[in-house]
Amino acid sequence: MVRVEVEEHEDRCLIRLHGEVDMSNAPAVWSKMIGAISDTVSAVTVDLSPTRYLDSSGVRLLFQLADLLGARRRDLILVIPEDAPIRHALELTGLPGVARVLSVAGD
Repeated sequence: MVRVEVEEHEDRCLIRLHGEVDMSNAPAVWSKMIGAISDTVSAVTVDLSPTRYLDSSGVRLLFQLADLLGARRRDLILVIPEDAPIRHALELTGLPGVARVLSVAGD
């Protein structure tokens, strides 16, 4: 189960993913994320701090978001706690090569 929380601040969009992103909910997460990104947004930050699990569908979703934003010349910033279980997996996929990753202290 996942909860998608969206905040817009001037020309920036903050998206927090709470819970687990997997193949059962990735399409709904994608729709919610895309629906939250207005034409006036110059950067999107996805906060993965409250994300407990991310399967390959969730990873693919982040790559797709990076591609979409890159084509529109917009930035994607990922916030990932240093000690998060998903951090190592995301680093192995090469995601930090297509999105800026900010480290935050874990719990």
